[in-house]
Amino acid sequence: MFNCHWYKDFPVVTGQYTNPANWTAHVGFVVRECGSLLGARTLYEKNGRLDAVMSYPNGQVVSNIEWEWIEAQKDTVNEIRKLHARKDQPLFSTFISYCNAAAIESVLEKAQSEWQQADESLLLFIITFEKDSGDRWFKHLNSYRLSGTRLDLVRTQPALSWERPGAVEARPESIHL
Repeated sequence: MFNCHWYKDFPVVTGQYTNPANWTAHVGFVVRECGSLLGARTLYEKNGRLDAVMSYPNGQVVSNIEWEWIEAQKDTVNEIRKLHARKDQPLFSTFISYCNAAAIESVLEKAQSEWQQADESLLLFIITFEKDSGDRWFKHLNSYRLSGTRLDLVRTQPALSWERPGAVEARPESIHL
């Protein structure tokens, strides 16, 4: 569902710039939409300051969710450890972040190392980019499922709505972010 709703109300139009605040808000909207379709409610900055908690009306936690604009492989990014430390037994946890395309393997190794003792699965949504003069040029949205030590690539798709197959909009080589 996250992959489908990623393009909905996309915060950038072809060839224009947006800022990290708009991307953060966009991720929050996508998370809420996914919760709604699951029959769950999504609350932000909940349960010890998680970015979001998605839960059913009976209180069952569907997913604890964290997202981070800082590149996921950086030592300062501790969201996966924060999710792992939660004791409320969600059905699964979710981490959404960004990384330079060349660092994707480092991100996945870090996630596997930090999640290997967890009881539930971790869904990883990693948006890759290439950097030019400090700006991010988004490339792909990669979706993974991590369960114990098993990591599966579920889907990869263009990160920009106009670069998806069948897109009607103009297809620039990339966008300046």
